[in-house]
Amino acid sequence: MTSAAQVLGISSALIATVTFAAAFTLPGGYRADEHTDGGTPTLAGSYPFDAFIISNSLAFICSLLATVSLLYSGIQSRDISIRRRYYAFSMLLMQSSTTSFTVAFAMGMYLVLAPVTLNAAVSVCIIAFVSLLPGNMEIGVSLAIANTLRIRLGIWAAMSQARPVLLFTWKRVWSCIIIFGLPGLMKIHRTKMA
Repeated sequence: MTSAAQVLGISSALIATVTFAAAFTLPGGYRADEHTDGGTPTLAGSYPFDAFIISNSLAFICSLLATVSLLYSGIQSRDISIRRRYYAFSMLLMQSSTTSFTVAFAMGMYLVLAPVTLNAAVSVCIIAFVSLLPGNMEIGVSLAIANTLRIRLGIWAAMSQARPVLLFTWKRVWSCIIIFGLPGLMKIHRTKMA
């Protein structure tokens, strides 16, 4: 567990470093100082920009928390049950960080490419989404078990797999719900305020 924590700690620290840098080198750059809003991001307020900011922030926070949890899980003087809990928590945070990091990359590329070549921008988003699928193999296994139970024992037996599928899905997509839901809510709120 200590060596696994060290290897994962490097990955989580790397994601934290890259997302920290991305927060200050925003896609589209900044407005000139002579502008009334000088120094502010040029693309601020658009849905893709808001999604980029939220996904980048989530990736940073999740990877930072994962790094701290991995530090605790790697301390051999702690009780093994506590170390396992920290390790499991850090794995969940790393998955969320990776998902958020991938979405931040896709949104950043979309912001830069969409005005010039929409096809390339959409292609990057599709590739990013597809790259997240291999980490979701467990859900396919649960669905296959549910289907087998449905065929052999009926629909109520298959429902026993609903909880694991929903729990697994929630663990994988909670960050995407925030990333794509919050900018929509912010846009609705801005519209009502105007």
